Amino acid sequence: DLRGASKLPPLTHFGLDLN
Repeated sequence: DLRGASKLPPLTHFGLDLN
């Protein structure tokens, strides 16, 4: 999830928004 891309690693591009 790109919502977390600003604070989380590029893994968020896979939809892994841990927020």
